[in-house]
Amino acid sequence: MRILALLLCALSFQARAAEKSKAAGHYRCWSFNVGTRAGRCTSPPLVLKEDGTYSMSTEKGTYKVKGSQLVLSASKIRGPGKFNKDGNQIVFEYKYKGVQQSVIYLRQ
Repeated sequence: MRILALLLCALSFQARAAEKSKAAGHYRCWSFNVGTRAGRCTSPPLVLKEDGTYSMSTEKGTYKVKGSQLVLSASKIRGPGKFNKDGNQIVFEYKYKGVQQSVIYLRQ
């Protein structure tokens, strides 16, 4: 029973590592919308590293990939992001000061 538990734990770890390495890369801000208006995209690049850490300008932390969802540990404003089906875009949708916002990052 103990061997089975260790095997399942190892497989789970490998699956999480594979998701991280698949998501790893440099993403640049492609689109920014505030309410119904498009704005200039001034957000810094998002860098996801294979070791599970990320950086976005001075913001640094860890990230988790759960299916198509991306969770950044140190993000104060944005909630979870969502990868598109090809994995080359990340969309963050959130409210800031009561206004709906959407930021799309494109893999470089």
